[in-house]
Amino acid sequence: MQGRVFTARQFIAWLVFPITQLLAGPLADQLLEPAMAEGGNLASTFGWLVGTGTGTGIALLFVINGLLAAMVGLGGYLFPVVCNAEDILPDHDAVMCRLRPE
Repeated sequence: MQGRVFTARQFIAWLVFPITQLLAGPLADQLLEPAMAEGGNLASTFGWLVGTGTGTGIALLFVINGLLAAMVGLGGYLFPVVCNAEDILPDHDAVMCRLRPE
């Protein structure tokens, strides 16, 4: 079971990584950077957090990514299936004893 989980996790990480690398640059340069410039659409909302001007678009992207990562981490505590996985799944020894009686 653990091998399947690690394989699925690695597959998702390898699949998502190139996509995020391709999206991060254009998103920061063409959307967030102009929006965070002085007088931009997002400058009044997030200017207090990351400032305005050069480099604040990528700074806002870092803040958003950090918040999303924190939400994913905290989500593990909110879903009982994930939080109680150690108790829900049987131990390897117990499963093997049922499959191979002595």
